[in-house]
Amino acid sequence: MISEELIAAYLDGNTTLVETIRIIKAMQTDKRLSRLVFNCYMMDEDRDNVVRKKKTSGGKVVEMTSCEEEKVYMAAKNEANNCEILCESFILKARGVMMNCDDLIEEAREKGWFRDAGTQLNDFGKLLESNGLVVERRRKASFDELKKALDLNKFVLVAVDGGELIGDLSFEQFEDQCIGKIPDHAVVITAYNETDKTVSLYDPTIGNQTCVYSYAQFIDAWDDSNNYMIIAE
Repeated sequence: MISEELIAAYLDGNTTLVETIRIIKAMQTDKRLSRLVFNCYMMDEDRDNVVRKKKTSGGKVVEMTSCEEEKVYMAAKNEANNCEILCESFILKARGVMMNCDDLIEEAREKGWFRDAGTQLNDFGKLLESNGLVVERRRKASFDELKKALDLNKFVLVAVDGGELIGDLSFEQFEDQCIGKIPDHAVVITAYNETDKTVSLYDPTIGNQTCVYSYAQFIDAWDDSNNYMIIAE
């Protein structure tokens, strides 16, 4: 539990290195806490000085990337934390494999691929594999690799920071700089338009309506997962 006193000390740059890392880790999993810190940050008249203090404690620089191990992040943007499973269900249906989503969730739970907090990046695509699809996982993938997969009529599932697609972009910028990059959502890329420089995607939080984003906005959201991509066929 992070107390109000500890948050105040953190904002003033008066926490120890251990306390600072504890708060950063808590904000990575607690959006309400990160939002509270952001709101306090925005009210400070000297925001640049606050950011500098946040990164320094006892004369030591806190490495924000020390908490960014990919395997601990969960794709869990919607209320049920099952966005990645809904993406896999979308791909299976497109391949003619009609399975009830509840059955997929049960299978994923039984095999340890789905938890209450969501799906770990390392477990993306395992339902597809168990139902006969061939899956390739790529980290640090390029946008050209993504487009090439689509050109070959393959399915592309990616991990993104969902807030950078549909959230408060000023908060998301703060989150990236002061908390760390958090890939908390999964989407399926369905097409790209080289003329308009846009990508079309299936977002389980939106439903069957196709979502369209600029290359720049999508790439920024995708970057939070270290460009993690699943290619299925």
